[in-house]
Amino acid sequence: MKSNKVIWKTTFIISIVLLISFAVWIFLSNPYNGYQNRPFEDETTQRPVDNNPNRNDSVEVTGILSVEDIESAVNNHLQDYPEKLSISDIFMFKDTDYYVSIEETSTGRGAMELL
Repeated sequence: MKSNKVIWKTTFIISIVLLISFAVWIFLSNPYNGYQNRPFEDETTQRPVDNNPNRNDSVEVTGILSVEDIESAVNNHLQDYPEKLSISDIFMFKDTDYYVSIEETSTGRGAMELL
């Protein structure tokens, strides 16, 4: 009976060690160490590829925007949606970007937030 306990304890300890070893191996074999989900790199430029279909490269921000500029840019963006949406709040912070809260015009309920 005592030998069965020793066998089960040994099996349990070996299983735990193997499980931890496998987890460490998976973590270390990932080139980005599991922290970043980077896209594949472009072979010609060796830079990460941006596959975001919603990216608008025609907008270039070079400084602090005025509230009117933000409203104009957001309203242009909101025209692409079939729902009637309007700007509810605009927050401008010193050390970060802008935060715009969007609501449904018909219900007044929050629809989305843009950064």
